[in-house]
Amino acid sequence: MTTGSGLPELVAKAFEAGCEVGGLQQFLTGTADFFDAQLGAIIISQSGNPKNILPITVGIAPERIQEWFATRSSPESMFCKFDQLRPGEAIAKNSHNEDPNHWSMRLLGGIVSSDENNRIYLALWRNAGQPPFSRPELETLHVLIGYFQRALSASMKFITINSEHQSAFLLLDQAPRAIIILGQNNQPTYQNHEAIRILNKNDGLTVNQSLIKIDDGNTSRKVTTFLEQIHATRTQPFNAHRMATVVPRKSGAAPYKLIVHTLPYEHLPTMLNASHGRAVLLIYDPEILITLNTSLLHNFYNLSRAEATLSQSLFIGHSLPEASEHLGISINTTRTQLRSIFRKVGVHSQAALLQEFANSVGSVKPSANPIDNAW
Repeated sequence: MTTGSGLPELVAKAFEAGCEVGGLQQFLTGTADFFDAQLGAIIISQSGNPKNILPITVGIAPERIQEWFATRSSPESMFCKFDQLRPGEAIAKNSHNEDPNHWSMRLLGGIVSSDENNRIYLALWRNAGQPPFSRPELETLHVLIGYFQRALSASMKFITINSEHQSAFLLLDQAPRAIIILGQNNQPTYQNHEAIRILNKNDGLTVNQSLIKIDDGNTSRKVTTFLEQIHATRTQPFNAHRMATVVPRKSGAAPYKLIVHTLPYEHLPTMLNASHGRAVLLIYDPEILITLNTSLLHNFYNLSRAEATLSQSLFIGHSLPEASEHLGISINTTRTQLRSIFRKVGVHSQAALLQEFANSVGSVKPSANPIDNAW
């Protein structure tokens, strides 16, 4: 067994292997060298289908591992005791069969992890003529498997988070509203397709030196002041979590409606990553209006004209108080209508209501009267 700085380096490789698929081969090669093993394998077996395996090997063909692994239920199989192990446990088998039709190798290995998704094995072999695996080597492998297990666990969390983020961004990319996420230095860290379209028009809003630039001075100062308040309060409660304003356009067209939402401040992620989100900008372009087919609202859900009008107002982004003001009715009347809409549609929240409408009767089309309809 290699001594000196070999083990710390191998632990580092274990964490690299947990973070990227390519690192598995390097980790296995380093582990085989460290334990003076001629052969090595990391075997990933699906829990629901154990016959479906992915062998990563050193010194041996993957097909040979698949053959051995298929016979692991046999008492004479070198893998026979593996399935009795719990995650993190390791074994050494130094006895060997003299029958040339059976394996004649010394085995050191263990179970790295086992969950509802897969079971991961680590196995090393020495020729029978080599020294047997010692107790210290078994204990060292047990420790190493523990580090590898922790690395894989952390990696799976990141993979899950990344997968969820990718799914969310796929939806955001196609959203009909412009969405921009600002980092800690007010730099845009994400822009969906609609945001890119608006910014490329350079009609009151654009990107200048990696910052969002608002041409109108008053609006620019208002937004800047709001963002500075976010930065100044940090972990302190910040009452104005949302700010709405209009952005005049150089072309003289109807102004954009801009809404700024603050994001929760987290000290450590912010210190480590300036791209950690500070705020989200939502830009409403009155030239593009998301509409609800009011006749379908009546046919599908039996909504009255007033209920359909309120549904349209909520669907284009108004809050309930804004819809009340926009429609010229009291907030109590608005709430009564909303409860009736919930009952007829069969939902219990505005989020569920808007999702139902988007899936069934929503459409995106140019507005015939963009100023009146967008507001």
